[in-house]
Amino acid sequence: YFITTGYQRELTYRHDDGSFSAFGMQDESGSLWLTAFVLATFSNAREIRTIDETVLSQAAQWILSHQLPDGSWDPVGFVIHKEMQGGLNGNLVLTAFVTNALLEYGSADPAGVQKAIAYLESQIQNEKADSYALAQIAYALVKAGSSKANDTLDLLLKKALTDSNGLYWEPHSIETTGYAAMALAQKSRFEAQPALQWLAAQRNSMGGYGSTQDTVVAFKALTAAAAQQSRDLNAS
Repeated sequence: YFITTGYQRELTYRHDDGSFSAFGMQDESGSLWLTAFVLATFSNAREIRTIDETVLSQAAQWILSHQLPDGSWDPVGFVIHKEMQGGLNGNLVLTAFVTNALLEYGSADPAGVQKAIAYLESQIQNEKADSYALAQIAYALVKAGSSKANDTLDLLLKKALTDSNGLYWEPHSIETTGYAAMALAQKSRFEAQPALQWLAAQRNSMGGYGSTQDTVVAFKALTAAAAQQSRDLNAS
Protein backbone atom coordinates (compact mmCIF):
# COMPACT_ATOMS: atom_id res chain seq x y z
CA TYR A 1 0.00 0.00 0.00
CA PHE A 2 2.74 2.47 0.96
CA ILE A 3 4.75 1.64 -2.16
CA THR A 4 1.71 2.09 -4.42
CA THR A 5 0.69 5.35 -2.72
CA GLY A 6 4.26 6.67 -2.85
CA TYR A 7 4.60 5.75 -6.52
CA GLN A 8 1.36 7.56 -7.46
CA ARG A 9 2.30 10.60 -5.38
CA GLU A 10 5.79 10.77 -6.89
CA LEU A 11 4.29 10.96 -10.38
CA THR A 12 2.67 14.30 -9.46
CA TYR A 13 6.19 15.82 -9.37
CA ARG A 14 6.92 14.71 -12.94
CA HIS A 15 7.49 17.16 -15.81
CA ASP A 16 6.20 16.63 -19.33
CA ASP A 17 9.80 15.96 -20.46
CA GLY A 18 10.11 13.01 -18.03
CA SER A 19 12.20 14.75 -15.37
CA PHE A 20 11.25 15.31 -11.71
CA SER A 21 11.59 18.29 -9.37
CA ALA A 22 10.55 19.45 -5.90
CA PHE A 23 7.42 21.26 -7.12
CA GLY A 24 6.86 19.42 -10.37
CA MET A 25 5.53 21.55 -13.21
CA GLN A 26 5.73 24.68 -11.04
CA ASP A 27 9.53 24.54 -11.38
CA GLU A 28 11.25 25.93 -14.47
CA SER A 29 13.07 22.67 -15.08
CA GLY A 30 13.55 19.21 -13.65
CA SER A 31 16.32 18.47 -11.16
CA LEU A 32 19.09 16.19 -12.38
CA TRP A 33 19.78 14.78 -8.90
CA LEU A 34 16.11 14.19 -8.08
CA THR A 35 15.42 12.64 -11.49
CA ALA A 36 18.36 10.25 -11.03
CA PHE A 37 17.17 9.42 -7.50
CA VAL A 38 13.65 8.69 -8.74
CA LEU A 39 14.94 6.61 -11.67
CA ALA A 40 17.06 4.45 -9.36
CA THR A 41 14.26 4.04 -6.81
CA PHE A 42 11.59 3.23 -9.40
CA SER A 43 13.97 0.80 -11.11
CA ASN A 44 14.45 -1.05 -7.80
CA ALA A 45 10.69 -1.04 -7.18
CA ARG A 46 10.07 -3.11 -10.33
CA GLU A 47 10.67 -6.20 -8.18
CA ILE A 48 7.63 -5.24 -6.09
CA ARG A 49 5.11 -3.67 -8.46
CA THR A 50 4.62 -2.71 -12.10
CA ILE A 51 6.35 0.56 -12.97
CA ASP A 52 5.39 2.34 -16.21
CA GLU A 53 8.31 1.78 -18.59
CA THR A 54 7.61 5.15 -20.23
CA VAL A 55 8.26 6.90 -16.92
CA LEU A 56 11.62 5.14 -16.61
CA SER A 57 12.75 5.54 -20.21
CA GLN A 58 11.82 9.24 -20.41
CA ALA A 59 13.65 9.97 -17.15
CA ALA A 60 16.76 8.20 -18.49
CA GLN A 61 16.51 10.05 -21.82
CA TRP A 62 16.19 13.40 -20.05
CA ILE A 63 19.24 12.62 -17.91
CA LEU A 64 21.31 11.62 -20.95
CA SER A 65 20.20 14.74 -22.84
CA HIS A 66 22.14 16.79 -20.25
CA GLN A 67 25.33 14.72 -20.44
CA LEU A 68 28.43 16.73 -21.34
CA PRO A 69 30.76 15.69 -24.21
CA ASP A 70 33.32 14.23 -21.77
CA GLY A 71 30.68 11.91 -20.26
CA SER A 72 30.08 13.88 -17.05
CA TRP A 73 27.14 15.97 -15.81
CA ASP A 74 26.76 19.47 -14.42
CA PRO A 75 23.96 20.13 -11.92
CA VAL A 76 20.57 20.92 -13.46
CA GLY A 77 17.67 22.31 -11.45
CA PHE A 78 17.78 22.45 -7.67
CA VAL A 79 17.06 20.39 -4.58
CA ILE A 80 15.31 22.04 -1.63
CA HIS A 81 16.27 19.48 1.00
CA LYS A 82 20.02 19.57 0.46
CA GLU A 83 20.50 17.02 3.25
CA MET A 84 18.89 14.44 0.95
CA GLN A 85 21.93 14.72 -1.27
CA GLY A 86 24.13 13.52 1.58
CA GLY A 87 27.77 14.25 0.90
CA LEU A 88 27.21 14.89 -2.79
CA ASN A 89 29.41 17.79 -3.82
CA GLY A 90 30.97 18.58 -7.20
CA ASN A 91 30.54 17.21 -10.70
CA LEU A 92 32.59 14.04 -10.16
CA VAL A 93 30.35 12.69 -7.40
CA LEU A 94 27.20 13.85 -9.22
CA THR A 95 28.36 11.95 -12.31
CA ALA A 96 28.95 8.78 -10.27
CA PHE A 97 25.51 9.15 -8.63
CA VAL A 98 23.76 9.65 -11.99
CA THR A 99 25.70 6.78 -13.58
CA ASN A 100 24.59 4.48 -10.77
CA ALA A 101 20.96 5.46 -11.41
CA LEU A 102 21.29 4.67 -15.12
CA LEU A 103 22.89 1.31 -14.26
CA GLU A 104 20.05 0.51 -11.83
CA TYR A 105 17.62 1.14 -14.70
CA GLY A 106 19.63 -1.07 -17.03
CA SER A 107 18.00 -0.01 -20.31
CA ALA A 108 19.48 3.44 -20.91
CA ASP A 109 21.31 4.22 -24.16
CA PRO A 110 24.52 2.11 -23.86
CA ALA A 111 26.63 4.75 -25.62
CA GLY A 112 25.82 7.38 -22.99
CA VAL A 113 26.34 4.97 -20.11
CA GLN A 114 29.67 3.81 -21.51
CA LYS A 115 30.79 7.42 -21.91
CA ALA A 116 29.96 8.03 -18.25
CA ILE A 117 31.86 4.91 -17.18
CA ALA A 118 34.89 5.96 -19.23
CA TYR A 119 34.81 9.39 -17.55
CA LEU A 120 34.69 7.82 -14.08
CA GLU A 121 37.55 5.46 -14.97
CA SER A 122 39.63 8.48 -16.02
CA GLN A 123 39.04 10.20 -12.68
CA ILE A 124 40.17 7.44 -10.31
CA GLN A 125 43.55 9.09 -9.69
CA ASN A 126 42.07 12.61 -9.53
CA GLU A 127 43.45 14.39 -6.45
CA LYS A 128 39.97 15.82 -5.83
CA ALA A 129 38.51 12.32 -5.50
CA ASP A 130 38.17 11.85 -1.75
CA SER A 131 36.90 8.62 -0.17
CA TYR A 132 33.27 9.64 -0.70
CA ALA A 133 33.85 10.16 -4.43
CA LEU A 134 35.88 6.95 -4.73
CA ALA A 135 33.18 4.93 -2.97
CA GLN A 136 30.51 6.21 -5.38
CA ILE A 137 32.81 5.60 -8.36
CA ALA A 138 33.72 2.11 -7.14
CA TYR A 139 30.04 1.22 -6.73
CA ALA A 140 29.34 2.36 -10.31
CA LEU A 141 32.37 0.60 -11.81
CA VAL A 142 31.55 -2.67 -10.01
CA LYS A 143 27.95 -2.53 -11.25
CA ALA A 144 29.18 -1.82 -14.78
CA GLY A 145 31.67 -4.69 -14.73
CA SER A 146 34.55 -2.28 -15.37
CA SER A 147 38.10 -3.63 -15.51
CA LYS A 148 39.09 -0.68 -13.27
CA ALA A 149 36.72 -1.69 -10.46
CA ASN A 150 39.29 -3.61 -8.39
CA ASP A 151 41.88 -0.85 -8.82
CA THR A 152 39.35 1.64 -7.47
CA LEU A 153 38.55 -0.61 -4.51
CA ASP A 154 42.27 -0.98 -3.76
CA LEU A 155 42.65 2.82 -3.73
CA LEU A 156 39.60 3.12 -1.51
CA LEU A 157 40.94 0.55 0.95
CA LYS A 158 44.17 2.52 1.30
CA LYS A 159 42.05 5.40 2.63
CA ALA A 160 40.10 3.22 5.09
CA LEU A 161 40.08 3.91 8.82
CA THR A 162 39.56 1.36 11.60
CA ASP A 163 38.18 1.36 15.10
CA SER A 164 36.88 -1.26 17.51
CA ASN A 165 33.73 -1.74 15.39
CA GLY A 166 35.45 -2.37 12.06
CA LEU A 167 36.31 -0.55 8.84
CA TYR A 168 34.97 2.87 7.78
CA TRP A 169 35.71 5.93 5.66
CA GLU A 170 35.52 9.70 6.02
CA PRO A 171 34.02 12.13 5.06
CA HIS A 172 30.26 11.46 5.42
CA SER A 173 31.15 8.24 7.17
CA ILE A 174 27.80 6.39 7.06
CA GLU A 175 27.07 7.09 3.42
CA THR A 176 30.66 6.59 2.26
CA THR A 177 31.02 3.32 4.16
CA GLY A 178 27.64 2.17 2.81
CA TYR A 179 28.68 2.64 -0.81
CA ALA A 180 32.10 1.13 -0.13
CA ALA A 181 30.56 -1.91 1.57
CA MET A 182 28.15 -2.50 -1.34
CA ALA A 183 30.96 -2.29 -3.88
CA LEU A 184 33.21 -4.61 -1.84
CA ALA A 185 30.41 -7.11 -1.25
CA GLN A 186 29.51 -7.28 -4.95
CA LYS A 187 33.13 -8.14 -5.67
CA SER A 188 33.11 -10.70 -2.82
CA ARG A 189 35.98 -8.89 -1.12
CA PHE A 190 36.49 -9.98 2.48
CA GLU A 191 36.85 -6.33 3.57
CA ALA A 192 33.09 -5.92 3.10
CA GLN A 193 32.40 -7.72 6.37
CA PRO A 194 34.23 -5.34 8.76
CA ALA A 195 32.67 -2.39 6.87
CA LEU A 196 29.18 -3.86 7.37
CA GLN A 197 29.94 -4.54 11.04
CA TRP A 198 30.96 -0.91 11.48
CA LEU A 199 27.74 0.26 9.81
CA ALA A 200 25.58 -1.97 11.98
CA ALA A 201 27.26 -0.59 15.10
CA GLN A 202 26.41 3.03 14.18
CA ARG A 203 22.64 2.64 14.37
CA ASN A 204 20.80 4.90 16.80
CA SER A 205 18.30 3.75 19.42
CA MET A 206 15.52 3.77 16.83
CA GLY A 207 17.47 1.48 14.51
CA GLY A 208 18.20 4.17 11.93
CA TYR A 209 20.87 6.80 11.30
CA GLY A 210 21.26 10.56 11.66
CA SER A 211 19.85 11.63 8.30
CA THR A 212 17.48 10.28 5.67
CA GLN A 213 20.22 9.72 3.13
CA ASP A 214 22.50 8.00 5.65
CA THR A 215 19.64 5.67 6.58
CA VAL A 216 18.74 4.97 2.94
CA VAL A 217 22.30 4.05 1.95
CA ALA A 218 23.14 2.10 5.12
CA PHE A 219 19.88 0.14 4.96
CA LYS A 220 20.51 -0.66 1.29
CA ALA A 221 24.02 -1.90 2.10
CA LEU A 222 22.89 -4.04 5.05
CA THR A 223 19.93 -5.59 3.22
CA ALA A 224 22.02 -6.29 0.11
CA ALA A 225 24.60 -8.05 2.28
CA ALA A 226 21.90 -10.01 4.11
CA ALA A 227 20.46 -11.20 0.79
CA GLN A 228 23.90 -12.33 -0.34
CA GLN A 229 24.82 -14.12 2.88
CA SER A 230 21.75 -16.03 4.02
CA ARG A 231 18.05 -16.56 3.48
CA ASP A 232 17.56 -17.35 7.15
CA LEU A 233 18.84 -14.07 8.55
CA ASN A 234 16.83 -12.42 11.30
CA ALA A 235 16.13 -9.10 9.55
CA SER A 236 14.62 -7.32 12.57
